[in-house]
Amino acid sequence: MKKHHSLSTPEAENCTSKLNLLDLPQEIHLLITSHLIYPDALSLKHANRYFYSFVYTGLHLKIEWLIQRRRLHLDCPSDSKCELGSDLRFCRGSVALLMKRRREHQECDSKPGGRGCLVLGRSICLDKKHDNHLKVFWRYLRSGIPLWLVVVTIALLAIVMAPTRISPITENVDILRKGWISLMRN
Repeated sequence: MKKHHSLSTPEAENCTSKLNLLDLPQEIHLLITSHLIYPDALSLKHANRYFYSFVYTGLHLKIEWLIQRRRLHLDCPSDSKCELGSDLRFCRGSVALLMKRRREHQECDSKPGGRGCLVLGRSICLDKKHDNHLKVFWRYLRSGIPLWLVVVTIALLAIVMAPTRISPITENVDILRKGWISLMRN
């Protein structure tokens, strides 16, 4: 039989306390935060008062994040009033929606050869939640597409996909085809 080695209680408590991020030196914290993109830095900044005091989320980080999104052909804030001054003003409007979509892995590409997971940096996103059709439809309705356009599109799709044997359109096409064939014979 194999012996299982286990730590005594004080040793186990000592090991778990070493795994705390806050116990690392501030130099390590600064090094870690210097490699974060804007959404991650902002999340870390608001996770703890200690990190709030020194995590940088300034102008250069915001611009770098927007350039990275353009480079990856992702959506960027479309309004010309994108204020870069403070985090509160910057995260209004479409930026908050973009950050929410990123958190929910909606921008990740799980296809082979795609972008992969943009949040965790993996080649395949395992955390992407697939939307059901009702949520997608509701998102489009809220995005500002006029309701009449959606209704007309659905009605046209229903007409095209409806199984009918005789319709006014097919009757006219048959009459035109027969008339064209008789003209060609003469």
